[in-house]
Amino acid sequence: METSACAVEIITDKTILDIITDITDDPEQEEAFFVADLSQIIHRFKFWQTKMDGIRLLFPLRYNNDPKVIVTLGALGVNFSCASKMEIENVLRAGIDPSRICYSNQCKSPMSLTFAAECGVKWLFFDNKCELQKIKDIHPSAELILPIDISYSPGPKNAIKSGYVHLDEVSSLLQEARDLQLRVVGVSFYIENIEVVEEFTNAILTASRVFSIGESLGFHFSILDLGTGFPSKTETLEVNFNEISSIVGDVLHDHFHPSNEVQIVANPGRFLVSSSFVLCANIIAKREMETATENGEKTKVCHYYINDGVFGSFSDVIYYKMTYYPIAIKRNHSNTVHRSVVWGPTCDSTDRIVECSLPDLSVGDWLMFRDMGAYSFTRNTSFNGFNTPKVKYILPFQALKYLQNLPNWSEIRRRLNISS
Repeated sequence: METSACAVEIITDKTILDIITDITDDPEQEEAFFVADLSQIIHRFKFWQTKMDGIRLLFPLRYNNDPKVIVTLGALGVNFSCASKMEIENVLRAGIDPSRICYSNQCKSPMSLTFAAECGVKWLFFDNKCELQKIKDIHPSAELILPIDISYSPGPKNAIKSGYVHLDEVSSLLQEARDLQLRVVGVSFYIENIEVVEEFTNAILTASRVFSIGESLGFHFSILDLGTGFPSKTETLEVNFNEISSIVGDVLHDHFHPSNEVQIVANPGRFLVSSSFVLCANIIAKREMETATENGEKTKVCHYYINDGVFGSFSDVIYYKMTYYPIAIKRNHSNTVHRSVVWGPTCDSTDRIVECSLPDLSVGDWLMFRDMGAYSFTRNTSFNGFNTPKVKYILPFQALKYLQNLPNWSEIRRRLNISS
C-alpha cells in the first residue's frame, strides 16, 4: 500500500470500488487502508459555494490533518483553524500563507504563541484576562476573536477548562483588551446543530449584542464566525442545506447586513472532508454464537473482529456516538443476512464498533466503511500495537481538470505529487 508521501492516482475509467477491489484481491494485503477521493473535497467546496455564497470557509485541522487534504483545501482558498504549534506547522508545510491561519485554541503556551507571532499568524482566540496579558506580552499586534457562549443564563458558572465567554463577562473582558491596547476584530460562537432554527437565531442575536458592546467600547468588529454544526451526511445534504441557507440568509441579513462590512466565516469541518475517505478493514477473526429471540427461539449472531477499531479510525463511535455501517465487499456472498456485531482488534471490551446485519462472512473477507474522513486520523492511536491505516489517494479526471484551471496549478500538482 501507498503512504501519504506517494502520488495521487488519476482515474478515468475506474470507480472507487474498482480501486478497492484491486487492492483487496492482492493475497498479500491484510492491513486496513483508506482510499481518499480528493474530488469529494472539491465537490463539497463547490456545493458550499452554491448554497452558502459569501460565507468564507475556515477548516479546523482537528478534523483531518492529512497533508494532501490540507493542500487540496488550500488550493480552493479555504483558510485554516489550528489548535497548536504542530497544526500550524502542518499548514505552513503545505505552502499556506500564515495570514490564512487562525490560532483558535484559547489556551496557548508562551512558546507556541511566540512561534505564531514569529511566523505571521495574526488571528488569535482568547477567553480570559490572563490570556490577554500573555498576548500583550508576546504578540501585541494580533487580531483577536472572542468566542461567546450563546446559552446565556444568569447566576454562578461552572469552572471550565477553556471555551466560551458568557454575555455578562463580555464587557469586562473587552475593556481589559482596550486597556491593553489590543485589537479585537470579531466574534465566534458554537452550536451543536445549526438546523435548529431557534438556537441559531439566538446565537446571532447574542453575537449582535456583543458587536454592540464592542462598538460602545471603541472596537469595530469585522468578523463573525458561525462555528461548526453543519450537516455532513451525503444522503440528506441537499434538503438540509436548502433549509439552512434560507435560515442563515434571513437572520444574517436582519442583524449583519452586508453594508456593515462584516466578513462571515464558518467552520464546517466534518462537512468538507467526511465523504472523501473510505476505510477498508479486514476480518481477522470470527465467532458464532446463539441468542434467544423475544419468542424464545434461538438465532445465530456473528461476531466479526476487524483490524481497526475505536482506538484507531473509529474514535467517533466513542466521542460523538457516531454509527458507521459496514458494506461487505466479498463477491458472490449469500443474500441471507445475520445479526452481526463488528469489533475492533484490541483486547479492550469497549472496542465495539457497530451492531448490524451482514451476510455470512469469513476470516480474510473485507468490510468497507464510508464517510470516514473526519477524526479518523487525528485521534488514531497505536493502542495494543495496531498500525494506523495507510492511504491510497485518487483523483478522478474531471476533478483534475478543475484543479488545472486554478492559477496555482503547477504548485498544486507538485505538492499533491500528481504526475503529468
